[in-house]
Amino acid sequence: MGSRVALIGHGHLGKFHAQKAFELKGTDFTCIVDSYKPLDDIDTSSFPHVLKFDNLDQALTHFDAAIVATPTSNHFETCKKLIKNDKHVFCEKPVTEEISQADQLQSMMEEKSLVFQVGQSERFHQVWETIKSEKYQNFFGANSKIKIMRVAPFKGRATDVDVVTDLMIHDVDLICYLTGQTPKSVASRGYKYQTSHWDHVEAEFEFSSGMRAEIIVSRNYFEERRELTCTSDSGIISVDLMNCEFHSVSSDGSRDELLTYEKNDHLLNEQRLFFESIEKSTAPVVTLKEGKIAVELVKGVLSSLETQTQFRYG
Repeated sequence: MGSRVALIGHGHLGKFHAQKAFELKGTDFTCIVDSYKPLDDIDTSSFPHVLKFDNLDQALTHFDAAIVATPTSNHFETCKKLIKNDKHVFCEKPVTEEISQADQLQSMMEEKSLVFQVGQSERFHQVWETIKSEKYQNFFGANSKIKIMRVAPFKGRATDVDVVTDLMIHDVDLICYLTGQTPKSVASRGYKYQTSHWDHVEAEFEFSSGMRAEIIVSRNYFEERRELTCTSDSGIISVDLMNCEFHSVSSDGSRDELLTYEKNDHLLNEQRLFFESIEKSTAPVVTLKEGKIAVELVKGVLSSLETQTQFRYG
């Protein structure tokens, strides 16, 4: 039997993580910890052998690795306790509320031989393997412009946080992941419609290479769209993440390519790679450092929104 795993937080996302942890071969899903709701409200009928705790301290002897799917405000203290007790950690995004908290976790990890993976699930679309191949990397040059849209009608979830922290964090991480670059500045504008937080945000990023990126996220749109386009000297790339279509046209017209791809089970793949990293003592697919960078980029967008000025990173 492989690692014994605990799920910490059985909310909206935690319920899906529980299903995947149970399905995954080579691991032992041992317990659920949730201090936010009565234990009787946690349905374990699909995996009756799993124990339930309302206190993390009581559960520590029952697992070797933990999936942290609690509210973000609880991530830091939970992860700190897990590291102190020599537990491997898979923490959902954002890894922490504050950059200083991520720094502290990094310092703690330097003294440990543990795996710490951050849950940036949007990295796991199959199409990114194509875009990151040598064939398409020249599309991300100095004169390139990337545009990402992640918009949908109001669904009434995650209304306690802004749309930048909830959704755009996926896309700022994607830009860094696909291009190998981090932005030097951002200018943003936003709107508060259904909640007291930012519900629609448009952010323009500049990179030292000259590349630019625009990200639009909204939970108050008239339709659901999830798209990425890259316009460059090499041609145009377009990805429709809703319909799993990839389209590229070269600048000289010699290539017009339309591909379809299969949907991945993102959570299952994330968990599988997490446990492989533990078994093989290798670096996780999304590191704590990368999770911290995503938090830094989000903080810059929010600062730009509040001040209505350009924010410069670094």
